[in-house]
Order: sequence, then structure tokens, then C-alpha cells
Amino acid sequence: MTIAPDGKTAYSASGDNVVKKWDLGAVNSPRAVWRHPGNVYGLAFSPDAKTAATAGWLGGLKFWDIATGALRSEWPAHGSSSNAVAFSPDGTRVASVGNDAKVKLWDLETRRELRLFDETKGPQLISVAFSPDGKRVLSASSTNLAVIWDVETGKEVLRMSHDKGVSFVAYSPRGTHFATGGTDGSVVIWNALGSEIARFASHQGQVAHLAFSEDGRFLASASSDRTLKLFDVKSGKELRTLTGHDEAIHGVGFSPDGRRIVSASSDQTLRFWDTNSGANVMTLAYDTPVWGAKFLPDGKRLAVIPMDDTVQILESR
Repeated sequence: MTIAPDGKTAYSASGDNVVKKWDLGAVNSPRAVWRHPGNVYGLAFSPDAKTAATAGWLGGLKFWDIATGALRSEWPAHGSSSNAVAFSPDGTRVASVGNDAKVKLWDLETRRELRLFDETKGPQLISVAFSPDGKRVLSASSTNLAVIWDVETGKEVLRMSHDKGVSFVAYSPRGTHFATGGTDGSVVIWNALGSEIARFASHQGQVAHLAFSEDGRFLASASSDRTLKLFDVKSGKELRTLTGHDEAIHGVGFSPDGRRIVSASSDQTLRFWDTNSGANVMTLAYDTPVWGAKFLPDGKRLAVIPMDDTVQILESR
């Protein structure tokens, strides 16, 4: 699930070839607005909340008018599969990655390919992100590499490695740090220059998701090993392990004020944690696995996507 920049709507992409739009002012009010040939793997929003991009099976990128649901444009990008897409902070460019092991930079208005960052080390690239200043693109490979590229020159700036595949990448909100998660359960925190701050053999399963707190102080990781880990970014220390889920955890996020962590799991629960103590302060049970949860910007409400084609807006405590 992704919350649009306007904070009023949420969108979910799934394996049933449908992107759904959810009204955040009501409960259980989905409507299918886009049908994407093949599975939808990536979803991103322009900063002005007017355009959405999808990446998926058959390798193409599609761009949609958020207000009307109309397909604005589409073009081939990565052969058999486009796996992720991201908008630049100014909304004029998009970066995409796919199974062809390439990172591509596009001009959104002209649809022209501006750069081809050729990643020759992996069979597929699975994650991509812009730095907050828009000058760098970070990509993650199913091999052991995460690479930072210079947007203007197209040259490789930094190359970071894990012992096995890199499963997730994330930039801190201010761009002072970034983090990488591995298929072997490792978590690495780096500074903006690519110097390793800390490396943890934290999880016994793949890292599914990483999230920085809004102030950049903390990093949280979620794993298929049923645990969450909390790290202090500045000191590079692992603070605590949060346990309580009985099955794989798919998503993790911080409330805007950083006081709460929310996690979503296959065990059909949504759990809330106190950031300072690590205590599980509330658990909500569902009749289906929960695949995503994210606080709205006001910090008082939470949008939740269970695997039952519904959305629920909850008041946080």
C-alpha cells in the first residue's frame, strides 16, 4: 500500500492485475481504477500527487492520472519485468529497475530514456530509490550489490555489498544515511558517502522492509523470521528486538512523531510498539494476513490493508 502525497487517498498493487484506490475518509470503500496487464510489482506517486506510476510483468511502465484514473502514457522499459519505479523529488524524472539487470532514468514529459545505468552483476534488480536531493539513485540487486548512481553523469558512484542478495533499500528522510537489507537477514547502515556505519547479522530470515523514523534517528527492520529490529542510526547500535508475531512480517513503519512503530504480519495481526521501551502496546486481530500499514501525516490515523480487499482507517493511540 502507498499513501498519495495529498494524504487523502491510498493505493494498493496486487497480484490480481489490479491497482485499487481507497478513500481514506471511509472504511471498506475500494474501487478498481487501473487494470495492469500482468502482475503489478511497483507503485509510486509524483510529488504533486497528480500522477501515479506502475511497474510490472511484461516490463512496461504505465502512468496514470490519479484524479480520473485515466492512463496517460505507457512505454516498454525492462523486457520481461519492471520491478520498481520511483519519482525524482521534483517530479520531472522517474527511475526504474527490472529483470534485465538495468537501472533506467526517464524524462516524464518526453518519455525519453535519459540514462542507462547498466548493472552487469545480477540477473535482476528489485528495488530503487532517489536520494532526497534528487542527485543520486540507489538500486538493489538480487545478487549481493547495492549501487548508487550519479543522476547527471550516469556514472556509478558507490558500490556496497552484502554476503547474499540485497532485498530492500531505503534513504533517511534528510539523506544523511541509507540502509540496505539482505536476503540473509543482514542489515547495514551507511552514511551518505557510502561509509559503513554498522553491519548486523540481525535476522534469521530475509529482510522484508526497512523504515527510518521521520527525524532520522532510528531505523526499523521487518523480517520473515517474525521479528522486528530497532537500530540507533547515529551510534550504529542495535537497540532491541521486538517479538510477538507468529508468522512473517511484511511491513514496518513509524508514526510521524516517532513514538510508535506499526508492523503488519501474515499471522493476521497488526501490532503497535512503543519506540522507547519496545513494548507491544496494542494488537489488532484480523481474519486474514495483513500486508501493509502506514500512518497518515497527522499521526492520528492509520491506513491498513488486510488481504480481504478492504481498507480500514484506525485512530492511533
